[in-house]
Amino acid sequence: MSILNKESYTFVEVEGAIVVHEWLRDTTHDPSAIHCGLISGLFSAYGSSAMRSISAHAGVIVEKCWLTLTDDDRAGTVWDWEFVPMICQHIDWDTLAQNNQYGVGDYEPDYDRFMATVWAARALRVA
Repeated sequence: MSILNKESYTFVEVEGAIVVHEWLRDTTHDPSAIHCGLISGLFSAYGSSAMRSISAHAGVIVEKCWLTLTDDDRAGTVWDWEFVPMICQHIDWDTLAQNNQYGVGDYEPDYDRFMATVWAARALRVA
């Protein structure tokens, strides 16, 4: 089932959406953030209400990414201050917004490939 067709959300998906939305808002206020211009542009183009819907979409993606991790990978990973922002930095926000707002495409990453990219980028930052 497409993320867009969800009729209900789990508590963790809702919490993920809230943390994603915080990340989006924080990113628009941090000119040094790599996604600042992109995210600011999305808020300007779609508005706050649509960005909440986009955050809900991303919250589902965050939870599905978390579920791909092993217990060892989850151990020592701070979910809201480390994991969610790490995922947000790799989401294709333009494609997600187009899918969420206009039904264009079906933005849901290949989670194993997506997480391999995220985890490789994390390893580079930690090293």
